[in-house]
Amino acid sequence: MRGKVQKVEDGEGEKEVKNEQDIKRLRALDVFSGCGGLSEGLHQAGLTETCWAVEMWEPAAQAFRLNNSGSTVFTEDCNLLLKLVMAGEKTNSLGQLLPAKGDVEVLCGGPPCQGFSGMNRFNSRTYSQFKNSLVVSLLSYCDYYRPRFFLLENVRNFVSFKRSAVLRLTLRSLVRMGYQCTFAVLQYDAQTRRRAIILGAAPGEILPRYPEPRHVFSPRACQLTVAVGELRFCNNITRLTSAPLRTVTVHDALGDLPEIRNGANELEIPYEAESSSWFQREMRGDQNQPILRDHVCKVCAKRLFTTHFYSLHVLTFAPMLVLPLFINYYFFKMS
Repeated sequence: MRGKVQKVEDGEGEKEVKNEQDIKRLRALDVFSGCGGLSEGLHQAGLTETCWAVEMWEPAAQAFRLNNSGSTVFTEDCNLLLKLVMAGEKTNSLGQLLPAKGDVEVLCGGPPCQGFSGMNRFNSRTYSQFKNSLVVSLLSYCDYYRPRFFLLENVRNFVSFKRSAVLRLTLRSLVRMGYQCTFAVLQYDAQTRRRAIILGAAPGEILPRYPEPRHVFSPRACQLTVAVGELRFCNNITRLTSAPLRTVTVHDALGDLPEIRNGANELEIPYEAESSSWFQREMRGDQNQPILRDHVCKVCAKRLFTTHFYSLHVLTFAPMLVLPLFINYYFFKMS
């Protein structure tokens, strides 16, 4: 991508600084991509261009295609796809071109977390054990493609599950492949949401450091150290009690969404007012979209609490997306 070059003075004269658009984006493969939240974050940061994605669930794969028209999305079992690649096949059964060795510069993925989640009371059953094994699938992709950088995202309990056995095996596998690696529990989102992040860098690359938080969280929410065996690990983050920006409240996240009533079925709803906070402007995106899309959802299961935080009506699809930080102009395949 091409961008502008700015000239700045640094005390030794004038020097040129490239716009971030000049930085070459790395070609990424997103395994277990879902509708593309992880890919979108890396793209917004100016780091990657997601050229390939693997997602078995068709509605999520369709949503990924809607928002990443230049990407090849494989809607099939990731293990079967890797088997094709390792057998030397150039295309899959649909004629889609498979990424070759050397094509993938960044491998990222969030393997299904049901087996690790503390909310799952049956995480030792066969189904959960199968879900856990998909971590090995992601590592197999890494072993074959040997990307420059590797990123795994999962629930916080990933680092402590089975006395950290899964974490240890994951790190050990990456080290045996020759990767530098690190892990941490990070805090993000408009609500408290701790996530386990593993980063890997190939030999000769610089292992990235974890970014400092931009927003303040409560001290309790910032307890991010991890005990593994008799050792306790912490990340490189130094901002534990302060940050440049204030806490993002639920009202910041949802307060500008149009008011609706039960039974509303409009596919596109105009915002009723200008955004009133930085977060709301950020969620509307660079285009500052005046229209809210995908605000309609199916009736949820009876046990799911769906009441809106501010008024007594059913919580619709858009608030459910804003809380995990999906931009309001992101398109979804409704089913």
